Amino acid sequence: MLMKEGDMSGWTRLAGMALLAGLSACAEIGHTPPPPQARQPSVLDRAVAPAVKQLGGRIAPQGGIEFPAQPPR
Repeated sequence: MLMKEGDMSGWTRLAGMALLAGLSACAEIGHTPPPPQARQPSVLDRAVAPAVKQLGGRIAPQGGIEFPAQPPR
């Protein structure tokens, strides 16, 4: 490969490959992120929980209100 004076494309490509190799090596070490944790229900979710249960719903583990799907009539 012939390079003109001031042409840095070869060096840029080489630096990119070195960076990619370094990042790949770090990724293989085994540093996996922790599994996502379930969110606790909010204060509002806990406050409306009795009414939600009375209507047949529930507070979802990740927060929010869930009602079962009703079959079409």
